[in-house]
Amino acid sequence: MIPDGARHFLDFDGETYLNCANQGPLPRVTIAEIESALPVKAYPNRVPDDIYFRIPNRARAAIAPLIGVRPEEITIGTGASHGMNVAALGFPWREGDEVLIGADEFPSNIYIWANAARRAGAKPVFVDSPTRTLPTARLLGAVTERTRAAVISLVDFGSGEVQDLDRLGAVCAERGIFLAVDATQACGVMPLDAPAQHVNLLAAAGYKWMLGPYGTGFAWLDPAWWDRIDPTYVTWTAAEGAENFNTLPRAGWQWVGTARRFDAPEAASFLNLSGLARSAEWIGEIGLGAIHEHVTDLLAHLERDLPAPFRRRATPSPVPGPILAIEADDPAPVHAAYRRLRDARIRVSLREDAIRVSPHVYNTEADVERLLRLLAG
Repeated sequence: MIPDGARHFLDFDGETYLNCANQGPLPRVTIAEIESALPVKAYPNRVPDDIYFRIPNRARAAIAPLIGVRPEEITIGTGASHGMNVAALGFPWREGDEVLIGADEFPSNIYIWANAARRAGAKPVFVDSPTRTLPTARLLGAVTERTRAAVISLVDFGSGEVQDLDRLGAVCAERGIFLAVDATQACGVMPLDAPAQHVNLLAAAGYKWMLGPYGTGFAWLDPAWWDRIDPTYVTWTAAEGAENFNTLPRAGWQWVGTARRFDAPEAASFLNLSGLARSAEWIGEIGLGAIHEHVTDLLAHLERDLPAPFRRRATPSPVPGPILAIEADDPAPVHAAYRRLRDARIRVSLREDAIRVSPHVYNTEADVERLLRLLAG
């Protein structure tokens, strides 16, 4: 457990905040970092030419070790949808290809990949489950000889279901299937190693567990795919030699030899990206292992002492996740308990008739005990 995590944050207006899966707060060090970046726009005379590359590179360097990759392999965007769009719209589709998508996936992942596949004459295949969770085995059971890509959330936003990424990645690698992973509900709270787990694309928002500003995100794209994914939009920083304002490349320009070629426009958002970089650095200083242990210990306590008629929604997974979705046979007591929690100023989410609890390092055993008392009525 991390006993003093709360001291690194503001007091959330005296509320008990257990809703990081919705929005993560800014650590105090990140607030200070953003405040120190304000003069960059207030005094544009202070803006050096290298800032357009220095700030994104600082963010890349801070993010990379959290997912087991090299900084130059990180592309900067405004959310998880940036990375998903880069891969889906630029994918080398063939007529008749199939892409597997969980039927209850986060909506943007469905929209992005279904839209890209249909435009290219490929077919989205939606894999459903009667239990509102999607076990890895069920997804693997839908693989056919036409499957070219599979799209998953590592941690489901509603149920907290955690995919067996080691197993899924191994099968996809063996079958030559492009594996696109939305790790928004995992980055910043779970240790990850994208290359070792045979991921081809890992995309994440930066404003949840990464504790960065809203409107930040990043992705890792397997370098083996850089020349197979066709960038669907091009920014001035995508070219080799863009750092030299005096001789910006024009005729005969070439892609830069890093993932910067896939960056979103205006990646060097001074305030946002400075904040994301500092939050990622702070997470690295605390340690992902310690953060994961702290969060999952709190949720294990909650699950162990859940009063009737409540239970955990997701099926067990090899690696515990940061979300506990609490359901019951009858949704009425779930809704009633959610109202009690809100009235008592405990912030959680209601998702698909389940109470979603998602703590981070600022939460304590006392927060869990308070939640349990109110669940019991």
